[in-house]
Amino acid sequence: MKDPYALKPGRRYPVAEVMDRQARSWFGDEHGLAWFREHGVICLPRDVEESYIGPFLEARLPIYLEHMLLKGEQLKAVLDEMGLEWDLSDYQPLSEWMPCPSYAALEKGDYDLIAVHYKFPFVYGSFGNENPWVDELCEQTDAYSILINESVAKAKGIGNGERVWLESPVQKVRAKAKLTQCIHPQAVGVGGHFGHWSPGTPISRGKGVNFIGLCPNDLDHIDKISTALDHCVEVKVYK
Repeated sequence: MKDPYALKPGRRYPVAEVMDRQARSWFGDEHGLAWFREHGVICLPRDVEESYIGPFLEARLPIYLEHMLLKGEQLKAVLDEMGLEWDLSDYQPLSEWMPCPSYAALEKGDYDLIAVHYKFPFVYGSFGNENPWVDELCEQTDAYSILINESVAKAKGIGNGERVWLESPVQKVRAKAKLTQCIHPQAVGVGGHFGHWSPGTPISRGKGVNFIGLCPNDLDHIDKISTALDHCVEVKVYK
């Protein structure tokens, strides 16, 4: 936010005033919160090039990322000095498919499925189903259930809507099974918004599965370049 609307240190601002200052900073002094409460939306004219920027970009896409080699060498020097072991295989100039630990775990036989998460268009962020209307949508659409391929579930003796155990190497949780042909036989789909535990979320508390809670967070499950966690984990499902 720009002056004179920027927030000043040492003072607490009501939310409505923050929104009013933000609106005036973005759209001018005549378009404060009161204006938006009356009109709802402001329309700004845009031409085709501004609205659909992609086709008009005159850009080159790099394929060979030579700087990755340099960064790998620089990091190795630091690691050697500190006496640390570190996987540097990601530091290469060309993209290459590398299986994550869950992919290799299926070959060992302890787990036979891979859990992946997905999002719903009617749930925003990780807290949207605390809204009673959104929670009602989730209940009516089986959003809180986990998705299992129908043939796989039947082979395990699991019926549609039955309660099951969903177990990963670090967590074992109760879940409701939704049988479908719309998921790969080796996958389990888990809605990525749910599994709230805080007393401050009484509407959504205890509904659905906390996907991140299923995932190990050691160095073997973290991308060494971006520090992102693996978005899949080996699991087993049983009654």
